[in-house]
Amino acid sequence: MPFASRFRPGLLLALALLLAPGALGQTITFVSLDPQVGSGLQIGTARARLSTSAHGGISVHLAVSDPAIGLVSPTGSIAGNPSIDVFVPNGSTDALFWVQGLEDTTGTIDLVATATGFAPETTTVAVVPPAVEMVS
Repeated sequence: MPFASRFRPGLLLALALLLAPGALGQTITFVSLDPQVGSGLQIGTARARLSTSAHGGISVHLAVSDPAIGLVSPTGSIAGNPSIDVFVPNGSTDALFWVQGLEDTTGTIDLVATATGFAPETTTVAVVPPAVEMVS
C-alpha cells in the first residue's frame, strides 16, 4: 500500500500546510527605520526582522516603489539601488540595510520587504528637504 494511502486526505493536507514555509504565520517587521530621510542623505542601519530564526538561511528582498525619489543599499558606503537582496543566515533574524534619499528630490516611497515563506511587509519613508538643528 502506498504511503499516502495510509492517511486520510484531510490529515495529509493539514500536515502539508503545517510544514510549508509561512504556514505558521511568519512575518517581517521593519525595526530601527526612521520614517524620513533627508534629500541627498541616508539613514541606517535599518532592519527587516524575520519572526523566526529557524528558516534555513534566506534572502530578504527589499524594494522601493519610486527609485527617482529613494533607493536601498546593504551598507552606508555603497550606492543605492531600486532593490537589493540581503542574505540572512539560519539562526539570525535581521536583514540590515540603508535607505538613501536622492539629491534635490522630495516625496514618499513605499519600501517593501519579501522573503519566501514570510508575509510581505510595507512601510512608507518620506524624503524631505535636508535640515540641520543646532542645540546649545
